[in-house]
Amino acid sequence: MSYWDSSALAKLYLTEPDSLVFRAIADRPTTLRTSPLGQFETILTIRRLEADACGYGQRRRS
Repeated sequence: MSYWDSSALAKLYLTEPDSLVFRAIADRPTTLRTSPLGQFETILTIRRLEADACGYGQRRRS
């Protein structure tokens, strides 16, 4: 059993330098644990990155 925080969970959904390593670990027959807060933080991280990529995270200049 291993505990995964939001940074580890995000690597399963985002393309980062070590994402493949984390995906391989997640594919192993073992129990992965996380907290509801970690799940929520992961969702917020992905939404923020999507918003930034679309330009919604930037302030408009007058």
